[in-house]
Amino acid sequence: MAVTQIYEFGSYRLDVAKRKLWRGLDAVPLTPKAFDILVALVERHDRVVDKAELMKLVWPDSFVEEGNLSQTIFVLRKTLGDAADGRPFIDTAPRRGYRFAAPVRVASAEPSAHTQPGVDVGRSAAIGPAVAAGPVSGTRGRLPFIAAALLVLTTVAAGTWWLDARSDAPARVESLVVLPLVDLSMGEERDYLADSITDALTTSLGQIGTLRVISRTSAMTYKDTNKTVPQIARELNVDAIVEGTVQRVSGRVVLNLKLIEAETDRTLWAESYERDARGALALHNEMALAVANRTAAALTPGERARLAETPRLNPRVYEAYLKGRYFWNQRSEPDMRQAIAQFEEALRHDPDYAPAYAGLADSYALYGSHGWRLPGGDPWGRAIAAAEKALALDEFLADAHTSRARIALNHEMDWARAERGYRRALELNPGYANARHWFGYFLMLTGRLEEGQAEMRRALELDPLSPVINANVGMPFYVGRQFDAAIAHWRKALEMHRNYGLLHDYLASAYTAKGMYREALAEVEKSSSLSPAGPWQLAILAHIQAGMGQKQRARTLVSELLAREDAPAYFVALAYAGLGEKEDAFRWLDKSIQEQWGPFNELNAEPLFDSLRRDPRFPMLVRRMGLRVS
Repeated sequence: MAVTQIYEFGSYRLDVAKRKLWRGLDAVPLTPKAFDILVALVERHDRVVDKAELMKLVWPDSFVEEGNLSQTIFVLRKTLGDAADGRPFIDTAPRRGYRFAAPVRVASAEPSAHTQPGVDVGRSAAIGPAVAAGPVSGTRGRLPFIAAALLVLTTVAAGTWWLDARSDAPARVESLVVLPLVDLSMGEERDYLADSITDALTTSLGQIGTLRVISRTSAMTYKDTNKTVPQIARELNVDAIVEGTVQRVSGRVVLNLKLIEAETDRTLWAESYERDARGALALHNEMALAVANRTAAALTPGERARLAETPRLNPRVYEAYLKGRYFWNQRSEPDMRQAIAQFEEALRHDPDYAPAYAGLADSYALYGSHGWRLPGGDPWGRAIAAAEKALALDEFLADAHTSRARIALNHEMDWARAERGYRRALELNPGYANARHWFGYFLMLTGRLEEGQAEMRRALELDPLSPVINANVGMPFYVGRQFDAAIAHWRKALEMHRNYGLLHDYLASAYTAKGMYREALAEVEKSSSLSPAGPWQLAILAHIQAGMGQKQRARTLVSELLAREDAPAYFVALAYAGLGEKEDAFRWLDKSIQEQWGPFNELNAEPLFDSLRRDPRFPMLVRRMGLRVS
């Protein structure tokens, strides 16, 4: 039988001929190309391997893009983890290629019919000096080996993957992000389970009041990134990062997680779990509790009780729910139709899944708030029914309380109920960015501008890459008539979200309020180029044209607005206010409060209605809405 070439590094053994990688007694699954790259780097560990050479070695007869190489390297790094010194096994040589950074030992082993998988004759370098010094046969010679094997098996049975010996005491971590878990599985179902577990773990950690946890929407922007832990931590301003891998093996799901200290890139905690798909999703509370214990986060009895629960989730239901939230976050009417379809798909698989009802409530509420016409009509009635159903199914669901509070604010003008709902949602989940965001908006509309902006900034700390939160952080400046500050904020936000239409809409409003009509016109044109012009664009254009002295053109736009079935009375009033036609403006404002459609509750805050404020009818309208005149 031929002698097999075996390489050893760290706790790994790489069997080139058998195409096997072992960590202790465990086989480590790798895709074929990941295995080929590992072999190429290990065999050339004494130098940097250029990207072109590596691609030629691994894909000799194919043309592939460099992204294939970087993605495979990324997955390989995640699989191998870090060496004992805390450094990755594979270094990047900028603009050149990659180098295998760990010391490599070469061992030759003669295969034997009695050799067990991963237990090769001649493995003295992997087992240690005690085995090397004794005989390889007989009871006495096998005892050190058996002891070592039992130690490995005991460790695996306990669920411990790897734990830095220097991190026995909980670390002082006050903020963290759960990066999108990497799915090492192959096939069309790849990613959805990993994304689901990422979201569930983020949500569970977000319930801990003393821990700032970056929301999933910001974390997902780092999917498949090549950025280092310190880079990501600086960008998100966090103390630690949770990362890991998911892989399906023989109908089971294997999860590997690590908590990494951002400043030192040191592993504070690591764990391996194995469950079926439903059981893997149910692990999120257990994993969150383990992470919290390593961060020295102070848990209240209520938080500890919630994390002690082990709900079981259907992966298909959760996948549809996550897709629904993705489309919902885009905030356009076509995306909202997709969101509703996904939430309904989740409920087809599980009619009692409360978060999907909360998602439906939020989607219908956006139809009502924006004045979009919902097929079948009555978006607010459907929103109320969905939110009430979510609360009936799960009174401890922060999303449901947030959804119901938003309806109370934007439709029912029940300001007290809205405030109670937002505060209850934040009691249940202090890390829920949407609740903080909307509570901040509520406070702003009630005249508490500083409190509102503080809540919005807390929301931005939780979800720093959210375009809508970035946009609304500037609204208290606008409502406070600090137009230059609002414009500066929104211009800065455009550097990150340059194609986000809401930012251009907000800039158009601020420029209009300042009388900078040409600049306002340019922003409306930019917004309309990103998505079809709606009622608000027609209303603000009429306002702008009137300000520029083009009264006839403004009236033509008002006629277009009146001809649309999806034009809320509030927007018609805005157009008439720009024309200076007060009687028509007040008539349509009165109608907007009666129909409770569109953003009518912003009346007392909106600077573009300042021309009406001295009229005694204005404070009467505001009082009808349940507010004091500001």
